[in-house]
This record gives sequence, structure tokens and C-alpha cells, in this order.
Amino acid sequence: MTNVCSRCGAPADGVSAFCGHCGTPLRRTEPMPAQMPAPAGKKGSPLVKVLLIVLGVFVLCGALLAAGLIYAGFRIKNKVEQTARQHGVDLHELANPGKAARRVDPCTLLTTGEAAEIIGVPIERTQREESGSSSTCHYWGVPAKPEESREQISRSLQAMEATPSGDRRKGMEALENVTKSILGGVTGQSYFAVQVDWEGGKAGVAALKLITAAEGPDMAAKNVAGIGDTAAFGPLNSTFLFSKGATAVQIDLRLLPDGREKALRMAKLIESRL
Repeated sequence: MTNVCSRCGAPADGVSAFCGHCGTPLRRTEPMPAQMPAPAGKKGSPLVKVLLIVLGVFVLCGALLAAGLIYAGFRIKNKVEQTARQHGVDLHELANPGKAARRVDPCTLLTTGEAAEIIGVPIERTQREESGSSSTCHYWGVPAKPEESREQISRSLQAMEATPSGDRRKGMEALENVTKSILGGVTGQSYFAVQVDWEGGKAGVAALKLITAAEGPDMAAKNVAGIGDTAAFGPLNSTFLFSKGATAVQIDLRLLPDGREKALRMAKLIESRL
């Protein structure tokens, strides 16, 4: 209740309902309710704030990582396309492999008589090998006598010494013949192989060009016109690869000196039979 009467101002005893002096009813004064605590979670707790910050950092890092990967992929894509243009590789053509050839015995694509005439050594034996979509014919020439191997190496070294220092092409040819003569002397036998990938097609030639391009201009694959749809020699004429439709033909020339001339003669015969 109030402490004084609102009418006469007489003091109240705090218990009576009416003023003892004038009889005026006294008003009750209700106590103010205690302030309720704020519901949990209404105000942000430090833990929630920390979690939100950490989550934001992870989201930002993820976005930066994704952006970095996209940028790196874009750079790689541009580099591959630039290298492909420099070496005559049409990446868009690779999506269309072309018409597959009828599969045949690879040893019928180049007979032993033709092989012997081209490499200048009688063919001792051949071996056919099948592996997935690839067929290979291995050709072994009659083993050379030790003195014949030594003579071949000597001729190759003399030719290299006689090559003018400024003639880059002749120098690479001489290096090819010396390397192959030494390897042939170690094995004691002329050997080459014809591998046919019935589904690889242009992708195989494109891969050869792109891979060897990283080795520098001397080692980069060299384009060849007039054989198949696209064709190229590998470093030091160690391999010759050409495509025709969906088919890729690779001739292993690692043990054959003067590989360019021999490979072109073989390739023309093989292509006519695909």
C-alpha cells in the first residue's frame, strides 16, 4: 500500500485499507516484477561467433582453392593448345577417331621379302603378338657377324666426323646412325617391329608430338606429309607413327640406321593394305 493518504496526506500504517484520518481508500502499490533473464541464444555467445568465423574462413579458403584450380586448369589448357598448334596437332579432330579398319594379321601388312629388301638383311623369323586392341609383328634379321657390326660402327663414326658443324640436319642423321649402329652391334641382330593399334588413330600421333615437344626442337616429332591422315617421326627417327582413320601404325626403328628412308618405304606398303 501507499505510505501516505492521497487526499489528506496523513501517514498510512501500510496495513489498513482506508485512511485513519479521513477514511479515503488507500491504493495498493504492486511491486515491480524482477527483470527476466534474456533467453539463452538470443545474444550471440562467443562460441557461436567463433564457429561462424571458422566456417566463414573454410568457405573462403574453399572458394580460393576452387578459383586456383580453375585458373591452373585454364593455364594448362592454353599451354596444351599452344603446343598443339605449334606442332600441327588438331585437338578437335581427336574426338572423331574415324572409321576402323578391318583387323588382319599384322605380318601380312609387310612380307618378309619386302622387309628384307628394305633393310638390306634377310629376315630370319617373325613373331605375331596380340594385346587388346593392338597387333604387332616382330621382324628379326639374320645375325650380323662381329666384323660386320664393327665395320658398320666405323662407317657411322667416320660419317659423323665428316659432317659440317653448321649442318644441324646432317648432324642429327649422323648421331642417329652412330647410336643405332652401336645398339645393333650390342644385340648382334637387325630388328624392327610394326605395331597396329586398330582404335588409337590420330590420338597416337598427337600424343607422340605433344610428348616429344617438351624435349626441345631437336627431339620433337617431325611431321611427314603424304602418308595416311597424319604422320610423324620420333626423336632420331627411332619410331615412325602414322594414322589412317581410326587405325594407328607405329614402326619401331631403334636398331635400323637410316631409319627415315626405310620407314617411309615400309609405311607406304602398309598403308596400301589397311
